[in-house]
Amino acid sequence: MNRRWNLILTTAVVVFSIASCDMPSEDQEKKPQVEEKNETNDAELSENQQLSRTFGHLLAKQLRKSEDMLFDIAEVAKGLQGELAYKIAPLTETEYEEKMAEVQKLVFDKKSKENLSLAEKFLRENSKNEGVVEVQPKLQYKIVKEGSGKILTGKPTALLHYKGTFINGQIFSSSEGNKEPILLPLNQTIPGFALGMQGMKEGETRILYIHPDLAYGTAGQLPPNSLLIFEINLIEATNEEISTAPVQEENPS
Repeated sequence: MNRRWNLILTTAVVVFSIASCDMPSEDQEKKPQVEEKNETNDAELSENQQLSRTFGHLLAKQLRKSEDMLFDIAEVAKGLQGELAYKIAPLTETEYEEKMAEVQKLVFDKKSKENLSLAEKFLRENSKNEGVVEVQPKLQYKIVKEGSGKILTGKPTALLHYKGTFINGQIFSSSEGNKEPILLPLNQTIPGFALGMQGMKEGETRILYIHPDLAYGTAGQLPPNSLLIFEINLIEATNEEISTAPVQEENPS
């Protein structure tokens, strides 16, 4: 696959957004999708036409997944038609990449600021809930199920089940898919994860609420400045601090 197609497909899959006067109104967003009658019955289309039209639907669906919309779909369609007609694009590929990088930075900075504000608001409100303990500023936990085993201290290796979610409840990482607990060296986790587990007893289930400053901040592959929520079931904690290869970012490290 050549560089041009890599650029096109990357742009199609990763849609960045900024506040715009072209954004649909709330009423427009709530409108149900209307099935329009096609002039030509889908069954009458050739195989190539069916594939082509479906590709258009899939591309539009991918663009629509963004919470906000940057691309003007009508102009995207004109661009496709223009390229097929050998017309010159408004920007060269280099100009496009430069401008897109500028837009991506604006979006990243905007999202970072929004997420940080949401994280701090969440922790303020969550601290008022029954059973929530503040370990230190920016780190809270709540015990869901008491344990009766050995107490975890320091940064040992822990055998545990975990589920990581964002504020909206979306799961970004979990050990449940493997149906097996994971062995996790706590000296290789994000600061809030290891700190939040201090004092846990084997058999205990605890929920951690971690401010982005004690998580990934603006680094990593997760949305910038995301508050992370981990539900952890501690099965066993060793007394040894072992060193292994760093775990991947989708794990709580």
